[in-house]
Parts: sequence; structure tokens; C-alpha cells
Amino acid sequence: MTLYQKWCYQKAAIKLDRLAKFYKKGETILDIGSGNCALNMQLKNAGYDIIGLDIANKSAFKEITPVIYDGMTLPFEDNSFDVVQIITVLHHIKNPEITVKEAKRVGKKVIIMEDIYENTFQKYVTYIADSINNWEFIGHPHTNMNDKEWKEVFDRNGLHIEESEYYNFLLFFKQVTYLLTK
Repeated sequence: MTLYQKWCYQKAAIKLDRLAKFYKKGETILDIGSGNCALNMQLKNAGYDIIGLDIANKSAFKEITPVIYDGMTLPFEDNSFDVVQIITVLHHIKNPEITVKEAKRVGKKVIIMEDIYENTFQKYVTYIADSINNWEFIGHPHTNMNDKEWKEVFDRNGLHIEESEYYNFLLFFKQVTYLLTK
């Protein structure tokens, strides 16, 4: 494994620690915005049937090639997956509500992990840190929302929060994981 792959894999392991309780053996998983595919690799190695999906192939692992799509319409039939996960991706999308709606269409349950903020200072520090972390400074949408705004998106789209977990990290930052059902 290259140094970059190890770094990606370690970051994915932190996310997987938070997400593992939401998966059941034998479930089919769609990962929207799979990026470097490290989380896909971890889930595949754990025996899950997972498909990565993204607007470009940025996989760090030759064993994993994501399905490429237009960023709007998921190229799958209704209820094709037991789980659709969107892990720290929605704030990178110009209209995240379209992706939430599509996730509901193709999945039986939806797991969303997102950076959230509680005040204006935290909002802008999150924007800056996200741009640095992703090396995206120009044309990078910042559609981060607070907890209340995400809950309104889910409500408008007929998704029910079965469970949510909140995490504070690195002094200023906060993440939430939502388990959603139709």
C-alpha cells in the first residue's frame, strides 16, 4: 500500500468506526461521492457488497472503480440498494437536496454524515478547513447546513430520522451522522 493509500485508509477507518453500527451483513450499499474509495475498500474488505459512485474516478485503489454519473440522476432503479450512504459529500454539491431525493429513490435507508455548524464563526472556519483539506479553492460550493436545516431537507423529502449521532472534533468542528428511512 502506498503512503497515500495508507493515509486515505486511516481517515476512512475513523469514519467506519462511526458508521459500522448502521450496516447489517448481507446489505447492498451504494456510496455516493466515493472520492478516493478508501471507505469502499474498507467495507469491501469487511465483506460488504458495495458500489462506489462519483462524478469522476479518483479512486486510490485499483481494486475499486466507481460508477461515474452526471451528478444529478443516480443510474439505478428504484429501491436497488439496502443502504445509500453519503459521507461528508453533500456540502460539495450545488443542490444537495436533489442528491438526497435520489438517494431516497434508490435506497431503502439512507446514511448521511455531514459537517454542521452552530454559529457564523464555526460556519466560516468549516468552509476554510474544508477548502484546505480538499485542495479546492475556486468554484467549490459550500452548501453546509446546520442541524435544523438538514432536518428540514429530510422532512421535505419524506425521510424520517431513525437515529442521529453528533461528534465534536479539533476544537471548532462538528459532524453529525443521520440514519434515515422512508
